[in-house]
Amino acid sequence: MKYFLIFPESRTTTVQVTVTVIGASVQDDVTELLLDDDSVRAVPSQLLLAALPQELEEELDPESFFAERKTNLRLQLKGSEVLSVKHQ
Repeated sequence: MKYFLIFPESRTTTVQVTVTVIGASVQDDVTELLLDDDSVRAVPSQLLLAALPQELEEELDPESFFAERKTNLRLQLKGSEVLSVKHQ
């Protein structure tokens, strides 16, 4: 008898979502983003820093950057894993 694992499509499909960030907390290589709906999304800090505008990245850390402005980010997700981050 053979067994097969069937995963829900949302775990294997790559999706893009736009989120509005109102705050951030950096914890080593992970940044927790506070979203405008009061949820929290963890993203790799390296991906987040690469998505920020260069001139802003040099002057501010992510916590200060998001504390001063609401910011829209486009996240590419595969299940709960964040594959990419783009500043909008």
